[in-house]
Amino acid sequence: MDRGESEAIIYADENHADVLLMDEEAGGKVAMNMKLPFAGSMGVIIQAKKAGLLSADEADEVLDRIEKTNIHISKRLLQDVKNIIHEEKQ
Repeated sequence: MDRGESEAIIYADENHADVLLMDEEAGGKVAMNMKLPFAGSMGVIIQAKKAGLLSADEADEVLDRIEKTNIHISKRLLQDVKNIIHEEKQ
C-alpha cells in the first residue's frame, strides 16, 4: 500500500467518512479491518446503475473503457459486474 492509500484511510477514519473509495486490495483489507465503509470502482458503477444514474448500456460502456486502460481488473471481475448490471435490467 502506498502513501496515498494510507493517507486516504487515515483521512476517512479521522473524518468519519460515509465511504472510502479504494481499489487497492491491500488498502481494502486495511479499511475492512478498521471497519471503514469502502467501495472500489466496480462497486461505484454497480451502485450508480442501481440508483438510476447509469443505464445498463452506459455501465457497459464505462466497463469497456476501463478494460482498454492499463488499470488491472480481472476479466472475471469485469464479467461478474456485467452480470450484476444486466440482472438488474431484467
